[in-house]
Amino acid sequence: MFQKILVPLDGSELASKVLDYLEPVLALEAASLVALRVRRRGTSRQEGEPNHLAARLEGLSPKAQIQRIERQGDPAAEILAAAKEEGASLIALSTHGRTGLARLVRGSVAERVVRNAQTPVLLVNPFTQATRAHFERILVPLDGSASSLEALDLVTQLAPLYRAEVVLFYVGNPDYRVTKAGEREEEIRAKEFRSSIAPHVARLEGAGLRVKVEVLVEFGPAGQILAA
Repeated sequence: MFQKILVPLDGSELASKVLDYLEPVLALEAASLVALRVRRRGTSRQEGEPNHLAARLEGLSPKAQIQRIERQGDPAAEILAAAKEEGASLIALSTHGRTGLARLVRGSVAERVVRNAQTPVLLVNPFTQATRAHFERILVPLDGSASSLEALDLVTQLAPLYRAEVVLFYVGNPDYRVTKAGEREEEIRAKEFRSSIAPHVARLEGAGLRVKVEVLVEFGPAGQILAA
């Protein structure tokens, strides 16, 4: 379980939006939160926290243990270093911070953290139109590989906290070759996926989760995932 969650915060309200999604996790008895502030080199140290952020941290679950740390340097590098040094089991951050520039934050810091982190990363876009910070349905894109199935371990931990439905989503590229039995290769792969995923569906359902499997054969997996 996520015993220690590292949350990079830059003092902006956008960055602190990620805290809303962590409430169910922090309500657990053993969960703790490490609030990280990273100053770029050459910038002066800020005293204290903005009022809204201090109030937001104080308003978290009374069970949550909150630790505040500050580092100086490149934001992505310091986030990764802090996660390793603090033994974080999850990094949670907003895709936009003080600048509000997708090019600067989403395309740089968040992407570098996701690519290089040795712990799971939860990214939250603060501009999403969710009516409340709650995961009602979790879409899990899978390609049939063992590495993609590793995400299911995290889903098994997260979904019960939000009572979320889990959608296992397979996107395969069209393959118009036909076998001697008259089946198209894409149809065979879809069947093989459903068969291979069956034990995992049983495990998720055994944990009390609602599970749905969707199989789609179309070009452009990324676009199909977003559309789904």
